[in-house]
Amino acid sequence: MKFAVQATSSTSSARAGVLTELGRLADREIHTPACLLYTTSGSAPYLTHSLLAQYLKGAPLVAHLPIGFAAEHQESLEAFGKGMGKYAVMENRLIFSTFHDSAEGFPTGFNDKNGASVWSRGGKIKLDVERFIKLQEAIRPDWYQPLCDSDTDRNSSKKRLQKAVDRTLHFLDSCIEKHSASQVLKSSAIFGVIEGGYDVNERIRSAKQTCLRPVEGFILDGFHRFGPEMEQFQIMDIEAVLKDTTAVLPDHKVRYLPGIWSPQAIIKAVQCGIDLFDSTYPYLLTERGCALVFPFKVSPGLTDENIWNNEASYHIDLNDKRYFDDFTPLLKGCECYTCQNYTKAYLNHLCNTGELLRGVLLMIHNFHHFFSFFETLRKSTEENKLETFRKLVERTEVTKPS
Repeated sequence: MKFAVQATSSTSSARAGVLTELGRLADREIHTPACLLYTTSGSAPYLTHSLLAQYLKGAPLVAHLPIGFAAEHQESLEAFGKGMGKYAVMENRLIFSTFHDSAEGFPTGFNDKNGASVWSRGGKIKLDVERFIKLQEAIRPDWYQPLCDSDTDRNSSKKRLQKAVDRTLHFLDSCIEKHSASQVLKSSAIFGVIEGGYDVNERIRSAKQTCLRPVEGFILDGFHRFGPEMEQFQIMDIEAVLKDTTAVLPDHKVRYLPGIWSPQAIIKAVQCGIDLFDSTYPYLLTERGCALVFPFKVSPGLTDENIWNNEASYHIDLNDKRYFDDFTPLLKGCECYTCQNYTKAYLNHLCNTGELLRGVLLMIHNFHHFFSFFETLRKSTEENKLETFRKLVERTEVTKPS
């Protein structure tokens, strides 16, 4: 895997780049900033592979696969013997195997020097380095996050942060050793995990030490413990740490910030030098019966009065009774299948009756909107217009979850 920076910002650390030599899909390219396709149990939430292919032609090339599901079914995957891509019919996508599921928070206190814990529907699964590498051999990912200790947040003590950094570096060295000896993983790219919580000195120590290892990219983890509560997380609280950390990372390697990030937070993170994100945010909104409506297209004559459907929020709640007789699309001007064929009133009906079609139609719209946002984000970064783009997106106010 190779990463090349093609454009940089004159006012921030933002950069536009391209990933090439992607192993199994060597003829494809990924332009950054970019997001990953969030999956649960190996597929996009609510969508079959045929629906995803038919209605979301611009879906990301890389599928984000939290390993909890694979760890729970490790024996079956090992017996199958052909990897998660074939097992989950995702052979046309790269698979990025990550440690935790961004949509699910995890309990604290279950990591030690011998290993770390992941959580599946069946509960806690403790992984040491040997079992972890065997799991990766069963998954056969194109990229993967090594075993790490990311059980930290802003309240973690300095001693706990030091321990998280030391353990993660130790796990990385052990994973690299076993990775190098594995014939199955010889074409898989291993990323380095940077820990240290909110402590800039520990972050920089972690970053500098990780840079000395043969990793293909970096994951900035350990700011939070994921889950819906992360929507209250303020990106401004870690901006300084992100800037100082990315400043010591090499330019020719990609940087990934996992988590549930709002559009505003994503733009700020890009300005701090981040390249990759996941798409958990539109999934969680779909779960609550909400639709993304924030503006991200600049057009002549754009004013505060005519921003698309004039909603003063990033999303609308289709459970609200005010949409009972609203026969307009979720978002005026949206080209997704849902907006072209259905109305807010119908989605309100599906929400109130608990129909499964609700999730399908909202997921199509929310993914379409989110992925389109990233297209404009990339273009704005390439053209050095990111600050103008940020001001457009920030005109809306974040609606607090109900």
